[in-house]
Amino acid sequence: MVHKKLNLPQKICLACQKPFAWRKKWQRDWEQVKYCSHRCQKNSASKNSLKKILIISLFFLSMTISSKKLFAQICEIPAKETSSKNIEHKNVYGEELQNCCLDPLTGYFRDGFCKTNNQDIGTHVVCAKITDEFLNFTLSRGNDLISSAPQYNFKGLKAGDFWCLCAIRWREAHEAGVAPKINLKATNQKVLEYIDLKTLEKYKI
Repeated sequence: MVHKKLNLPQKICLACQKPFAWRKKWQRDWEQVKYCSHRCQKNSASKNSLKKILIISLFFLSMTISSKKLFAQICEIPAKETSSKNIEHKNVYGEELQNCCLDPLTGYFRDGFCKTNNQDIGTHVVCAKITDEFLNFTLSRGNDLISSAPQYNFKGLKAGDFWCLCAIRWREAHEAGVAPKINLKATNQKVLEYIDLKTLEKYKI
């Protein structure tokens, strides 16, 4: 005698997307059943694993790209667009901006001057005489200015070098008591938007 399986509950398999009916082996956990067969369940697990690997890979790739962009900003890699020629650059006294350093060649535009424009996210306008204390401080903040990076034509800095620092980083160093001395005649007046002149003059060379 043949028994017809009528009106049995059905579901759609999450793996193959085909309908499948209730079976006696699932009578205790039918609500939790998601796949029509062990094969579909195994294939789904493999796909999920690959998906996780892809997500993790993309995450680390994005982190690597972000790190490279951050390093470029930290180490003052030259801007591709040197559009500062039409901008009048003055020092903190409103006078013509003087050269900060040619060896190592500093500046956002790598022309020896602490010039800036709206593309200079870090605002590299403080002409400072680098010290070991400052280098160690900025390193502790994740900004390594000591190590060389040949791919960016950056040889690394040492105590005694002059360099155009970010206004905010110099201010942080000032608050921490490790700010380096400054050549104010070579420091861009843009810094006055971040630090008052009275404070800057305490560090005048």
